[in-house]
Amino acid sequence: MRLAAYENPFSNMLQCKSDTAAQVLSFNLLFGFCFNSFFRCFLNGFLNHILYSLFCSCAVFVDLFCISVDIFRILLDRCYGIHNNFLCAKNSCCTVGVQFFCIFAGRIVYLCTTDYQVGDETITAFIKNRNTKEETLLPKRGSIMDKSGNILAEDVASYTVIAYLDKSRSKDSEKPLHVVDPDITAEKLAPYLNMDVEELKILLKKDAYQVELGPGGRNLSQIQMEEIKNLNLPGIDFVASTKRYYPNGDFASYAIGYTVNEKDSDGNIWKVGQLGIEEYFNENLTGRSGYKTYEKDRNGYKIANGREYVEEAEDGDNIYLTIDSNIQLFTENAVKKMMTDSEGEWGFMIVADAKTGAILSYATSPSFDPNKKNMTSYVDLMTGLSYEPGSTMKIFSYLCAMDKGNYEGNNTYQSGEIEYIANDGSK
Repeated sequence: MRLAAYENPFSNMLQCKSDTAAQVLSFNLLFGFCFNSFFRCFLNGFLNHILYSLFCSCAVFVDLFCISVDIFRILLDRCYGIHNNFLCAKNSCCTVGVQFFCIFAGRIVYLCTTDYQVGDETITAFIKNRNTKEETLLPKRGSIMDKSGNILAEDVASYTVIAYLDKSRSKDSEKPLHVVDPDITAEKLAPYLNMDVEELKILLKKDAYQVELGPGGRNLSQIQMEEIKNLNLPGIDFVASTKRYYPNGDFASYAIGYTVNEKDSDGNIWKVGQLGIEEYFNENLTGRSGYKTYEKDRNGYKIANGREYVEEAEDGDNIYLTIDSNIQLFTENAVKKMMTDSEGEWGFMIVADAKTGAILSYATSPSFDPNKKNMTSYVDLMTGLSYEPGSTMKIFSYLCAMDKGNYEGNNTYQSGEIEYIANDGSK
């Protein structure tokens, strides 16, 4: 009775019937398991973050504390008969409230302090790309010129022919904006694209919104584009681009080199030098890209009078060679005649300024047209093969003789002709 009459201010907070306390204990164990499972799902993508470990620890601590209190209440109830159903239920409600508070507090801190994923990108990138768009401004590749400034390699406008086939393109338009008659269109385009009429008909009758009329419709010049445009064929359009153009064709090809198109990670197409000057000075010729950032609407279109920032691209440098186009032309013809007369497999010829060593012409055979890239060998004969020193060693011979004191510059020798008679009597 003494124990039953004993009152402690602390006891009223921990009183509970034995059965009710056991139920609350079971509830807290089950809720703690479900809570931690939900917590892990709720903070998906947060498993490796230090704050996740912190909030998990807090949640586990709350579970352990509540379970400990429940066990302590059961012991008091069974040993001393102290119980209070109201406080027991109140404590369970507090437990649930604290645990839910930990969930949402952790989520809020996580959203405010981490660069979490939104689909395939981070929240920072998502916010940046939602209302703004950035476009890369590609520089113009520098030109290669001879000593007089004549163009040997440059970027020129290039066009690709496309055909719109879907009738929906002509909706609400007074004139047709799609290919109305594929047969007539194919017959008129064939001579300009150097393609078979039947091949064009197959392309123009495809079940597609638009098609590219390749290969003949690619890399067209400005003049070719205007000739096709003047045909006024409905549904025929052009995509503009640039290409590397070598106006002289097969002309010092191994010295100049050529370019190929390569796509970077952002989908931009760059011209990359291969062989010769194009490769060696590729970085100088390429230049530096710029970019344009502007505000866009929900459809991706630029907002009129919106904020815009532009950093212009820096075009590539022009390269001037010591090659003289007139001398180069004579050298090219001389090498071709030499190869024809001798029926040789390969040959080359260089003309250099004897005083400065400047290369005035650089011709090889076999060669290629950089516009067509029809090379039979990727090896430059003059720089890719090994040759014996030859007459260049005479300089070292003279230097050695002079160094030893054996060279007399005033000495003379008898010049003239010597006649040799062979054993058969022939001279």
